[in-house]
Amino acid sequence: TTLSQLFAGAAPEPQPAIGNLFLIAGVALALGAGLHVKAAQLMILSYDILPAGGYPDARAVADWGVGLASQTFSLAFTLAAPFVIASMIYNLALGAINRAMPQLMVSMVGAPALTLGGLALLAVATPLILSVWLQAFDAFLVDPFSGAP
Repeated sequence: TTLSQLFAGAAPEPQPAIGNLFLIAGVALALGAGLHVKAAQLMILSYDILPAGGYPDARAVADWGVGLASQTFSLAFTLAAPFVIASMIYNLALGAINRAMPQLMVSMVGAPALTLGGLALLAVATPLILSVWLQAFDAFLVDPFSGAP
C-alpha cells in the first residue's frame, strides 16, 4: 500500500448506470410505500424485543442470521432467475451453433445479440423485480425475525 491509498478519502466504488438506476428506483419505491415509517417503528419496537442493557441469546441470533442469509440468497436467485435461464439458453444455443460451424467465431457474432437480449430482458423484468423486492422488504420490516427457525 502507498500513502495515497492510506490517506485518500474513502470514495465509493464506481457503479454501472443500471445498478445506480436500480438503487434510485428501490429507494423511491421504499419511500413511496411508506417503508421508512415501518423502519422507524421497527427501531422503536426493538427495545421491546431486546431491552436496553440486555444481551441476546447467541444461539438464537446465530439461527436467525443463518435463516436470514438463506432467505436473502433465495430472494437474490429469484430476482436473477430470468437472467440465469436466458444465459443458459444462450450458452446452449451458442454451443450448438459452434458445433455446427466451428470455423465461425460464434462468441464474437453473438456478443451484440447477448447485450441486446439482456437489456431487453432487463426492461421487461424490471417492474416485476422491483415489486418482488418491495414485497420482500416490506415483509422483513413487518416481521424481521421470520427467518428464525
